[in-house]
Amino acid sequence: MGLGPLGLSAAAGVGRDDVLALGSNGTMLSFEEGARRNVGSYANVTLCSLWVDDPSTAWAVGTDGGVTRFSLDEFVDVDSGIDAFLFGVHGSSIEHVWIAGWNRTILRVVEPQ
Repeated sequence: MGLGPLGLSAAAGVGRDDVLALGSNGTMLSFEEGARRNVGSYANVTLCSLWVDDPSTAWAVGTDGGVTRFSLDEFVDVDSGIDAFLFGVHGSSIEHVWIAGWNRTILRVVEPQ
């Protein structure tokens, strides 16, 4: 499976055989047990940063305020409410996730109950 002109900008995982990677044009790949598969595409947004909490939960951020959450083998778009370039995401648990971006943007992710 070639990526053509696409590039990858981030990779993260919770184990040697459980890794997600992302990049230009919303490319999202998973690497499980040595096999690579395409797990989605996030429109024309370039995804820049990835944080993985556990094998079933991850957050990705990118251009134009793009935020997506990986949950149980699918990516779900999250409305960030902004259009800033987001270039960092990290957390200490699923309840404590922070996103950073241009123009001093900092967002705290709050999971709906």
